[in-house]
Amino acid sequence: MVGARILGLVRRGLATAAVKADLSLVSKLRKETQCSISKAKDALIASANDYKAALIWLEEDAIKHGQSKANKLSGRVASDGLVGIVVADANRARPYPLASIVELNSETDFVARNQLFSQLVFRVGLTAAKIYKSIPSNRQPNMLNSLPIEILKEASLLTAHAFDALDANMNDQLQKSTNNAITELVGKLGENLSLRRATVLTPSETNDDDSTIIAGGYAHGNVSGESHLEIDHAAGRIAALVILKASPKEAAATLISSGALPRTARQLAQHVVGFNPKSISSDTSAPKSSEVEESEALLEQCFLPSGGSQTVQQALDILAASSGVNGARISVEAFTRFERGEGIEKADTPSFAEEVERQQKFDPPTSLLG
Repeated sequence: MVGARILGLVRRGLATAAVKADLSLVSKLRKETQCSISKAKDALIASANDYKAALIWLEEDAIKHGQSKANKLSGRVASDGLVGIVVADANRARPYPLASIVELNSETDFVARNQLFSQLVFRVGLTAAKIYKSIPSNRQPNMLNSLPIEILKEASLLTAHAFDALDANMNDQLQKSTNNAITELVGKLGENLSLRRATVLTPSETNDDDSTIIAGGYAHGNVSGESHLEIDHAAGRIAALVILKASPKEAAATLISSGALPRTARQLAQHVVGFNPKSISSDTSAPKSSEVEESEALLEQCFLPSGGSQTVQQALDILAASSGVNGARISVEAFTRFERGEGIEKADTPSFAEEVERQQKFDPPTSLLG
């Protein structure tokens, strides 16, 4: 029995030794995955020049290497990174918007500015926005709800092209999980990475009332990453999402077609980043000693695009009236603001020279595998 097993191993070893990597496939594999020549050859030899099998081999090898590195780095503090927002407006195939805000932490700003990192933040945001149905059944429709991190980690990582091509229930047909993608990137960049939090819009797919939901997002210190014409994406040190409701639908349609309503939603998200309001409105029935001061209520704050001449509430009222529809109204339904690393005790920051020296050891490629 043992002899037969040894003979099988010897035969497989001889078969592998007889295989030579197809040089044209080596070039193709390196172009698609940015792997090294030696890794491309190893993958093709292991897969007997089966290109699809070689891609799988490379991905598994990258995850294995990343997991080993992640185990070594897991105790290090990751308080830097990026906060990313994704906003996808309603379209013919999906008559409701999707939106998310996520925080992915790294140890240093050096890694946070890497293109691979910003690409991953974008794809994690896409995935979070799409799997809103995974939130427990007590989620509030047309509001912002926290998405459990473990659910997001286990979800298959989406691309911009797959965002509307696949239904959320078909998510498991994709290969790489969010957690595997993060683990793989740890191996490439050489720092501890941590997916900290995510909040998503949970839209009502059957909006029975005469209103329309609009989402707007903004990130301060925007870092460029992957982009897509139909998806608004930004990432930076601080970011915010704002959800507006416009009624009736006739007024909303007019303001959307003119671009005024989406623009105002983005401006309000920028306002939230800058002014950090604590509530939508102040409680007028509360005593003056209330913890929420008037200046901390979004609707009572001066709206900067108006030059300080209008409050946010007044600006929304004027915008609604500009639709020309009687009884038009625009309200703020929800907002949230993330600042990277807030509440995390920061580790000693390495010098720039130390960061460069550490990154040179890993020589990361310029795009994500897969």
